[in-house]
Amino acid sequence: MTEDEWLTSAFSGPMFGLLRARKAGTARQRLLLALACCERILPFMSADARPAVGIAERFLRGEATEAERWAAFERGGEAYEDAVAASDPRTAAADWCAYRVAQLAGETVTP
Repeated sequence: MTEDEWLTSAFSGPMFGLLRARKAGTARQRLLLALACCERILPFMSADARPAVGIAERFLRGEATEAERWAAFERGGEAYEDAVAASDPRTAAADWCAYRVAQLAGETVTP
């Protein structure tokens, strides 16, 4: 990915892939970036997926339990599957982000 592609990219997937491949930033910094991206697409998420973003943020700060994070992760995954089944690609994409950020929080934070 070139600098121009980075600056004009509408999709975070390739951006995160590049950061991971280059080992740019820490896992925590990448999670913070993912959370910031999720905040921008909250209006497109289903009501069932939105809480995953807030719980991932709270988990990162040590204010949510692993059980809360896990439940949010599962709800986000179910919301994603529901949006796919409903042929709602925009909501599915946003819900997938919520699902993944809840997963990443668990991989990033060591209890």
